[in-house]
Amino acid sequence: MRRSSKFLPWLTLLVGFAVGCGEKQDLINNPFMPAQIQVQLAFPDLSGGSSRSGLSTQAIDNVEVSVIDVFTREVIVRLQQLEIVPDPLLGTNVAQGDLSIPITGDLQSFQILVFATDIASSVFLSGASNLSLTPGEIRQVPVFIQLRAPTPISGSGTATASSLYQGGAFPAEFGVDLAFGTSWFSGGSVADGDTSTYTWTAGSDLFIAACAIFNNSENDNLSFRNGFGFGKVVFQVYSGPNATGTVLFQETVDYPRTAALPAVEVAPLITGRSIHLKLSGHENPDRAGFSELLIISN
Repeated sequence: MRRSSKFLPWLTLLVGFAVGCGEKQDLINNPFMPAQIQVQLAFPDLSGGSSRSGLSTQAIDNVEVSVIDVFTREVIVRLQQLEIVPDPLLGTNVAQGDLSIPITGDLQSFQILVFATDIASSVFLSGASNLSLTPGEIRQVPVFIQLRAPTPISGSGTATASSLYQGGAFPAEFGVDLAFGTSWFSGGSVADGDTSTYTWTAGSDLFIAACAIFNNSENDNLSFRNGFGFGKVVFQVYSGPNATGTVLFQETVDYPRTAALPAVEVAPLITGRSIHLKLSGHENPDRAGFSELLIISN
């Protein structure tokens, strides 16, 4: 499948929780202070190198870290961006930043979830590690994380759409088949009016970490690659199947019309059952769609 060619190979990241020197008395006097950790992620500087897809393995322009309660799955810190800076001593690029994590009990377990991306090159990498902290703790413990290309779960669910171009020649399944040479196409505004919809439903509730929608720029038919997109996309996560129940997450983004920006992503970081897309601003009144809805659970 073509999806395997879009992700970079595994990289190793070091997340260093290097922190100052608080005293024991601080922990006693302030039992509900946030825990303080400093995050430092180092990834190889492989300038001139390439992955199997021919992309530079240095093609990372955004690193974000989130903190999630292991047991409740509540998001404690949402998508804090880390600064990417060169480190001449290490000979690498590094991402670094400080985290202040609120603690609501005597001891709390968290998942540190990292996303590293470069949308223009369609690079998506992730890593995670669990960490238990106490109130007011200032931690100096190195934690190693394998940053890897995540396994999409898109193909494990079912997809439906508000309409199909030419009665089904480009079905909804083409939007989650992990093949960028195929696309789902709706019947455009002629069939759907101002808004076309696309719904993906999982077999059971699952944690939806991130979603990305890819344009048609890699469609096997050259004539389909431009002019058949949208203007806006509303991402929604529902508690029930087929966009029923409660809306747990919603974000509106621009559709990625150009090949220079082949994808746009959101990070729901929520447990839900279905993803519902509202797509408006049809570029072509007779047909509009996308090549892939990528869904990452963790």
